[in-house]
Amino acid sequence: MMTRDCLPHQVRLGELAVVLGDTLFVHGGLQGNYRDGHKECFGFVPPNRQYEDVRMWVRQLHRWKTEQIAEWEARPEWEIRRDQTSYASAYEENRRGGHGLMDYCVPNTLPSVVLGRHLDDSGMPAPLPPALEAKLAANGICRLVVGHTPHGNCPTVIQSAAAAAGTGPRVDIIMCDTSYSDMKAEDNRGKAASEVRLMTSDDL
Repeated sequence: MMTRDCLPHQVRLGELAVVLGDTLFVHGGLQGNYRDGHKECFGFVPPNRQYEDVRMWVRQLHRWKTEQIAEWEARPEWEIRRDQTSYASAYEENRRGGHGLMDYCVPNTLPSVVLGRHLDDSGMPAPLPPALEAKLAANGICRLVVGHTPHGNCPTVIQSAAAAAGTGPRVDIIMCDTSYSDMKAEDNRGKAASEVRLMTSDDL
């Protein structure tokens, strides 16, 4: 069992979402098929809070994640009452610290920036739905940078469908998980690495 002393620094210090200027960074994405019929996770903070302001959402999501880690450190093991006969009962009642954060990383559960993805059912890049694109644009976001889902051998840029059609603001997606780097290596990655840089015209 993982103990408090061996909790990876990446988990303790990492953030689920970050806004830098006009760019929103998340691990997986903002779209998905979640329980209760949710199709997107923008603004959602477990268990049921919703925010419209992207920067407030990012702050509250980080605060929730930090609280979940503290709960797990205080109660890392399942708490089974005398009238319970299995871990299943304890699981259903969330009787373990940090249970919400663990669920946040399980497919088809909570709306999650960790598990969201921007590919259609055939694995092809999918532009943002107009309503979601409008929400991001209203918050001054013009770029969404994601990873998580391997796709090709170079970053994939999904251009704004609304901007291309001349019907709305521009919010592009940059998918930065470039699949396997070296298929001949034992770990399918090897020593190869790629770097994605976002630059302004002043940087060129």
